[in-house]
Parts: sequence; structure tokens; C-alpha cells
Amino acid sequence: MAFLGGPANNPANIDRCRGFTEEAGKYGKTPIVLNDEFSFAGGVRQAMRLLEMPELPDAIFCADDLIAIGLMDTFWRTPVQNAPGVLRIIGCDDIPQSAWAPYDLSTIQQDENAMIDRAISILESMYADTLEEEEGQYIVKCNMVLRSSSKTGVYLPAR
Repeated sequence: MAFLGGPANNPANIDRCRGFTEEAGKYGKTPIVLNDEFSFAGGVRQAMRLLEMPELPDAIFCADDLIAIGLMDTFWRTPVQNAPGVLRIIGCDDIPQSAWAPYDLSTIQQDENAMIDRAISILESMYADTLEEEEGQYIVKCNMVLRSSSKTGVYLPAR
């Protein structure tokens, strides 16, 4: 299994990587961790790095849907040696393209309105000089959108 992320110093990427690796560890797994940028091109570059490895992982969590889409496009264009029978891929952010055929990408959908409301609340309290020191992070509930990329998986061309 693998985690493909954005910039290593990006707070969202750090949290997503930590959450994924901690959960994988509970099952005795140590995922491959790669980082690049949150973009299609970042997904392409990370896919090329995976293709250099002796074996591809059979499950990949991408910290961004664009990374997952770049990864999938690269794997479809490049015959893969030592490919798993089925590769399961999950993205994050539920951008409109994640539902497009042929991607049909399983993804984590965030409540953008809750995040916007929270950001506005913080800004309003800053301007009103009523900002209270907050400990920790503000957690926003997410939904898992299951599509074929994780249910039936993605089939790769063999070399």
C-alpha cells in the first residue's frame, strides 16, 4: 500500500499522511510514502516513481483527487511490470472530475461549507478583538464516496 501526497510540509498533507500511516500501522502495514505537489503533474511524477519499484502496491491513497487522476492516467498509458491483479485507489476532495468515466474515483468528500463557516467565524472574531486561544484542531466530518476505483479496482495494462 502507498500514500501519495502533496508537499511534505503542507499541514493538510501532514495530517492526511499521519492518519493513513497510523491506520495502516494498526493492521501491521507500513505504506510507501511519496510526496510531490497537489496536482495532476504531481500524480504523474509519483506514478513514475512507483513504476521504478520492483512491485507496485495493491492499494494507494492519494491525498488529492488530482494526484489520483494523474496516477491513473500514467498507469493506463504505461504498461506495468509486476502489476497487482487489481489496484485499488482512493482520492481526497471529491472534485467533479473524480466522478467522470473512466476514473470513477472513490474519494473523501469534505464539508466545504463547514470549513468556510469556521474560517469566517475565526476572521470575524479576530476583527472584533474577541479571538480566544484555541487548542488543537477543528475537525470537520467527512464522507466516503465509494466508486469503482476502490470497489472493483483499476485494471492495469501488463507489460
